[in-house]
Amino acid sequence: MVISCFFPFGDDLTVFEESMKHVIANCSSLSNLVFDPSFLSQNTWRIVSHSLRIEDGALNIRHLEWGHNLLLDDLVSLLQYCTNLESLQFHLRDDHHYDFRNAISTSVLLPRLRELQLVRYNASSILLIEHAESRLAARWSMPQLRRFTYDNNDFPGFVKRPGFVDIAGFCRIHGGSLRYLHLGPDWREWIGQDALQGILDQCPALEHLVLWMSGNLHTVCSLVHPKIVWIDVWVEMASTLKILESFLQTRPQGLLSLDRVRVFDNRFWRPHATDLPSLLPPATAVLEDGFEYNYIGLNIKQKGNLVFRTDLTCNFF
Repeated sequence: MVISCFFPFGDDLTVFEESMKHVIANCSSLSNLVFDPSFLSQNTWRIVSHSLRIEDGALNIRHLEWGHNLLLDDLVSLLQYCTNLESLQFHLRDDHHYDFRNAISTSVLLPRLRELQLVRYNASSILLIEHAESRLAARWSMPQLRRFTYDNNDFPGFVKRPGFVDIAGFCRIHGGSLRYLHLGPDWREWIGQDALQGILDQCPALEHLVLWMSGNLHTVCSLVHPKIVWIDVWVEMASTLKILESFLQTRPQGLLSLDRVRVFDNRFWRPHATDLPSLLPPATAVLEDGFEYNYIGLNIKQKGNLVFRTDLTCNFF
């Protein structure tokens, strides 16, 4: 059973919380649980945090998406009951309104978790805790973790952290088991080759790497890794078409196992678009005329090594 919930508009979630407790306690077949903010809620620039305590009956949940306006402390409490969880998506956000430090310092055991999607928000002019990702990683046990997607949504004008030092700390602890790593868009200046190489060095078994590139595409060509088979890059395709051909024909000497590089048009990026590199398996052979898909309202075409929109505003070919 799959349940997807939208938060009711307003600050009082008492009725909603009690209803969810009743549903979870009486739905033993519930396996996928998704919480999203209401479309009437305030936008992400002015997030209001809500407490939602639901614990009993969560044993059978396999997939959980914890909405961006829910407290991390409540998620940590819920995860104590989710021992069968296999996939988790949540937001790590500095917030003056709850005990953020306590939440990232609590031990969590997720013995079956294989996929983690973490979105980092900092909507404050003051960074409450440095390196929260690595601090959390040190307290979470995830021995089966294979897939990790990281998206940093620091807002422009707010605190800027240096490169991907935070996620490097996470990978230092959990990178050894990763087969798939997706580093999403970032408001800060894009990381350099040295920082990216440092992350890859912590992921010796990595096979599929996905990057958001806003700088020199040939940064990829200088990477070194023995087992990476596939690399996907999100780029502003319209402005990089002239160099894409030479980029795709380059054979990086340090990537001995590399079989294929794909380029994704970043103009159809949406929160759920992080799934696209997985939903369009890189090992799939592509016909000469390509494949066409429709996903979350997007018309998508995969032709050769390019993945792009086919509507009138983003048609390149």
